[in-house]
Amino acid sequence: MPRRRVTVPAKCGYPFILSARHRSNSAVPKASPRGPSLDDPRPTPPKRPTQDDCCHSGCSPCVFELYEEALDRYEASLAAWEARQAKRKAHRR
Repeated sequence: MPRRRVTVPAKCGYPFILSARHRSNSAVPKASPRGPSLDDPRPTPPKRPTQDDCCHSGCSPCVFELYEEALDRYEASLAAWEARQAKRKAHRR
């Protein structure tokens, strides 16, 4: 899947840093024989930051860099979730 690019101002910052929990891939739920909505919810996409979310002070990491990282994790989690759902459907038949 091609990586999306976000237009980022030359100087950009983020008013807060996400906790390690939000950066971790360990938040991806484990597969279970029960239905997808019970214990394996579909991953939710990250919220795209607005230009107003940027402090324009050259912070590192920038809000747009954090969004790109979160989007990459979301896409990987979604692909894994879709694979688990396909496997469950095939197993039920």
